[in-house]
Amino acid sequence: MTPKQLHYLTTLLLKQKKEIEKQVENPPIAWSNELSAYDNHPADMASETYEMDKERTLYDHQKRVLQQIIKSLQQINKVNKGNYGICCICKKEIPFERLAIIPYTNQCISCAENIKVAGPLDTRRHSAMKTSLNPDIEIKQEIEIIQKLQSYGSSDNMQDILGME
Repeated sequence: MTPKQLHYLTTLLLKQKKEIEKQVENPPIAWSNELSAYDNHPADMASETYEMDKERTLYDHQKRVLQQIIKSLQQINKVNKGNYGICCICKKEIPFERLAIIPYTNQCISCAENIKVAGPLDTRRHSAMKTSLNPDIEIKQEIEIIQKLQSYGSSDNMQDILGME
């Protein structure tokens, strides 16, 4: 890799690092400011949970990319040792064209294609995705929630239309 190419990649990495640091400055909020979920439709709650999980996943991804960028910059500073631009799997030089697109990559294209995409990148599961270990308790809680919601009323009941209790 030529010094000019190395300078270009360093500049690109520093620019991406600055952009991502702005994005990860404020982590996503765990839950909305909604005080009660009783009067929300289950689909609204599902949409909100989906959006929160999506925000958390994107935030986690950006943090991982930031870590990779920092590692790449550290490797560039140790370029005399030949760390940056070398595939971590086959130990061959990563083409400049690939590094120009993904400057923080540590794999050449052939090794990256050989990795199975189906495997989980992050084995941690977000709280919204966790399931109960005891299904009986979960079912009892669901029944209790449904009973509370039914006693609360709906737009189909006469008390809602006439304002009665």
